[in-house]
Amino acid sequence: MAAVTKRDDVVDNLKTFENHIRSRKKAEKEWAVNLLLKATHIVIYKVNGENHFAPAEFCHHSKLTIESFEKVDKDIKEVDKILTKIIGHPFYNDKTEEKHVEYVKQFGDIKINPDRQFWRVKDERGKNYNFKV
Repeated sequence: MAAVTKRDDVVDNLKTFENHIRSRKKAEKEWAVNLLLKATHIVIYKVNGENHFAPAEFCHHSKLTIESFEKVDKDIKEVDKILTKIIGHPFYNDKTEEKHVEYVKQFGDIKINPDRQFWRVKDERGKNYNFKV
């Protein structure tokens, strides 16, 4: 499985993750929720104008699925390197952390973690990437 090389590859994975977290299939949704609850490296994107969050580990290889995700190297340093090259440097701020915690609480308990890192996906105009579902 090849590492992502462009923003569109990351966006494709975000759309796949969004489909998993919205899935009506219990096992698929639980898998996505568990991955999100454990994540400390997060990619931010918008869906219908609202911030959504996905684990960075699900964004660094092309065309990931649940099955292929289990087979890829998830070394967080490599994930950081790939995502930084494609979408920019990670950041942390309290406001983003609060929005992340608020979003994730709909799926389960999570605590504020100042060690989290965030990347925000931008479109070609430099605006926050937003897709409709």
